[in-house]
Amino acid sequence: MDSIVSHEVIAGSDNYLVTIAIGQEYYENWEKFALPFWSAYCKNHDLGLIVVTNDLVSLDNQKWKKPTWQKFLLGKHIQDFYPKVKMMCYLDTDILVNPFAPNVFDFCNKDAINLVSLISNLPYNRERTLEN
Repeated sequence: MDSIVSHEVIAGSDNYLVTIAIGQEYYENWEKFALPFWSAYCKNHDLGLIVVTNDLVSLDNQKWKKPTWQKFLLGKHIQDFYPKVKMMCYLDTDILVNPFAPNVFDFCNKDAINLVSLISNLPYNRERTLEN
């Protein structure tokens, strides 16, 4: 890792996966366990990949927040430093992406912010699972 705030791991067309891996331990774990899957997925769908490795707001700034909150600053950062990116999908570093999964950008409204529900379309009965 270096002092640069973020870097493009894989160049893609205009759709990118983006993650935040601030701190050597987080970055190394993501690189070792998740990056191989993410890379294959990106290559299968001609997606780019950007990783933020340093704080988007300096530690001495009164508005600094932990990295988990800095994801809300990604839109502006990507817009400012990666103007070719048209759409981005933010993923936490602990998500393992199936390289053969469909392209996430094929399922989103291009004119809106899209979120994935943790409840709808589950492959099992949520209430029964919670009861057990």
